[in-house]
Amino acid sequence: MHLPVQKVASRLPAIRGLHFKRVPSVSLVSKLKLTLLSAEQLAAKLRRLPAAQRAHIRGFEQQARIATELPVLLGLVPPHPAKSQVQQVAQLEGVYDDAANRIYLVKDTVGKDPVEIQTVLAHELTHALDEQNVGPDHFQFHPPLVEAADAEHAVREGSAVLSQARYGIRYLGAFRPVSLYLQTTYPPPSGSRLARLAGEELEFIYASGARFVQALYRRGGWGLVDRALRNPPRTTASILYPRRWPAHDVSVPPTGDPTAAFGAGWTRVLAGDMDAFSTEELFSSTGPPSAAKKVVRDWIGGRVALWHRRGAKVDPGAPDHRAVAAVLQWRWRGTSDSAAAKAAIVTYLVRTFHATPAGGGTWRWPAGAAAFVSSGATTALVLGPTPALARAAAEAAARP
Repeated sequence: MHLPVQKVASRLPAIRGLHFKRVPSVSLVSKLKLTLLSAEQLAAKLRRLPAAQRAHIRGFEQQARIATELPVLLGLVPPHPAKSQVQQVAQLEGVYDDAANRIYLVKDTVGKDPVEIQTVLAHELTHALDEQNVGPDHFQFHPPLVEAADAEHAVREGSAVLSQARYGIRYLGAFRPVSLYLQTTYPPPSGSRLARLAGEELEFIYASGARFVQALYRRGGWGLVDRALRNPPRTTASILYPRRWPAHDVSVPPTGDPTAAFGAGWTRVLAGDMDAFSTEELFSSTGPPSAAKKVVRDWIGGRVALWHRRGAKVDPGAPDHRAVAAVLQWRWRGTSDSAAAKAAIVTYLVRTFHATPAGGGTWRWPAGAAAFVSSGATTALVLGPTPALARAAAEAAARP
């Protein structure tokens, strides 16, 4: 199949305001081959790092395995989720190998329509154009639950989506305004919770990322977009609410420490960001819509941690609330947000776990318990084995 790589590459500078240092070649490969190439590319980059840094990065693999417990524990996905359901939504479509200056595309995604072919090329070539001019992303290797990595990913994909949309309008006769291209949604192919979660994450990376880039383009042209690529947002809140960047792109999570509440019988095995997008994921499907929207909009910072009972064997695909606990902490814009947080959390517990009140601000269901506490503009939610432990940990975690 002939791919009009040179034609698209010669047009992109007029769209993107950048010039290729080297126009990449493009190869069509199978899905399996692309997955292998992507893994090989990361492995090659890892080999070029100092030994101490490589050892540190390999520790991320264990953290990533532990992190798979979290969406199951929070009821966002069922136990032992089937990867096939995610793969129907989240599929790797292209990889740019900067060392070889080559783009690899999955054959099935290109199709035979000449317009579609140019559209796909415009998207993937923009990635190469951005990388050649502003450098690679900052988070090629990172531990799980790092919101800055998700925010940067959204900016990178947003740049490619906006460039692709403007290319279609200018050269392919597309009559829709750019804003319609940025309203793309990723509905799950089935009603499963896992597919819905995967769709929401793609929606954030591609659609929200594109809307963020479009907002910057309107504010300051491609020059401001390039600035965001070089110094990307640190918070997903900025992607959802572009006016936050750069002046208000900050995270100030609560500092309350529940270690004493858990005692010597428990150990913290993972800690990361409870960012604005993760907060939206947690509450968007249960509501109430007004409360969920308010806590996402007024998010100032958040942390999440997983705790394991010492000596317990934990199945990542089906963590047991008797042996695992999750601590979620938030800081809001003001104390009035605590009421919205309470409404969102209560609805989440009831609709997700069919939880019932257990007294003293605690909740119980057959497989576990929960408690939430607000103190000023901070809120903590703990899911654990008993109401008493959840309450003690939440009180400690909610301290400003």
